[in-house]
Amino acid sequence: MFGDRDTQRLLSALAGSKRPVDVANVTIDGLGPIFGSRVRGVFFFDAAYRTIETNLCGMRDVDFDEYEAHWRPLDRVQSLVLERQIPMHNAQVYSEGQLKTDPIYADYGRRVRIYRYLCAPLYGSRAELHGMLRVCRGPDDRPFESKDLALITALGGYISSALARVNAPSAQEQARICVALTGRELEVARLAASGHDNRQIALHLGVARETVKQTLRRVYQRLGVRCRAEMAAWLARQLLI
Repeated sequence: MFGDRDTQRLLSALAGSKRPVDVANVTIDGLGPIFGSRVRGVFFFDAAYRTIETNLCGMRDVDFDEYEAHWRPLDRVQSLVLERQIPMHNAQVYSEGQLKTDPIYADYGRRVRIYRYLCAPLYGSRAELHGMLRVCRGPDDRPFESKDLALITALGGYISSALARVNAPSAQEQARICVALTGRELEVARLAASGHDNRQIALHLGVARETVKQTLRRVYQRLGVRCRAEMAAWLARQLLI
């Protein structure tokens, strides 16, 4: 998945980033060639999911302001991403016929040359939904596919981890947080965050799958997270993975 030069270049730049603004800038630069996207952006939200910071390429500020003021409430793709906290593209939500007649694409999208639209969540320093990646293609470009979803999912994890790293806690805070999880809970959480499923974790530790399930449930409750992706971002911020 990460074999091409453009993706490797982005991962290398993320590893060298020192500040959140560096992470945003290298992400914007990298997403264009990776996804063939003229318009792309990194957006950060407040607790109510209102946009508080934008990092845009390929779109005028006035066009984005119009989107925020008039079109965002009609954006079914972003609404579903916020609700489900998974990457999605508009072909999963609209048929081709609907895309051609829906006002957000037939009116606004036509004027700003956006027709294909893919977005993915980013997680903040406390594993909360903190922002979003967006990459867009024009009406003459190919649709986004399942491989694009898989790629932006993986990149979203790397970008969230980079944001967590540059906002890493002090040693005192890290020591306090480590006490919140038992040794076994931390072991299970690390395995889950590294991509192991419950069956694999159970085999590795020699315990029942139900034990793994209950342990992860306790970890989610203690950390205040809702899914493995949020847990992984939380652990990355604490430098625990």
